[in-house]
Amino acid sequence: MTTILEIIKAAVEPFRAVAMDAAEREARATVVQVGERLEAAGFDRRALCPSPNSNGKRSDYFRAVGWRNLVQSITVGDKPMHHLRGNEPDICKICPEAVEIFVKNAKRDASHEFDLYVAKLTGKVSEKAKKDGVTVLEASQSQGAVWFKSHLLVTMTDGTTQRWNTQTIVNYSVHGKAFNQFPTRLEK
Repeated sequence: MTTILEIIKAAVEPFRAVAMDAAEREARATVVQVGERLEAAGFDRRALCPSPNSNGKRSDYFRAVGWRNLVQSITVGDKPMHHLRGNEPDICKICPEAVEIFVKNAKRDASHEFDLYVAKLTGKVSEKAKKDGVTVLEASQSQGAVWFKSHLLVTMTDGTTQRWNTQTIVNYSVHGKAFNQFPTRLEK
């Protein structure tokens, strides 16, 4: 017997690649933005992302730390940090190998978020089916990408259908890390 998880996963699995491709595009666009800002700062990491001020708002501090960590993770300096003196510029360039790691991690994270989405959706559908005393017969994705105003049509064993709507909300943690939220609601 096919489980609800298998039915839901089969309906949305084709969109995993779409999510991973979108994550790659976003990661590469971020690298381009960092490169442009780095060039505007004379390729000086210290000018682009100075030491965060820990005396200000906590969220501002963690946002600055996140930005600095991002820039440092995809660049390589002419000199090791411990060889820089005082306010000497930290001249750097985008490191292609580090960029590929950044992109690979973004795709991995998107795949993981997809798994979490499937698990959450399965839980919601299962809970509703159990409450109604029915089981899931089949499911199909009726619109575009999973993340952007998608609709999952679920047919129950009693012939009724449920329409589950999902949209994406992007939030940022106090550490400056972007993360997605996918509120899914049963259409009434």
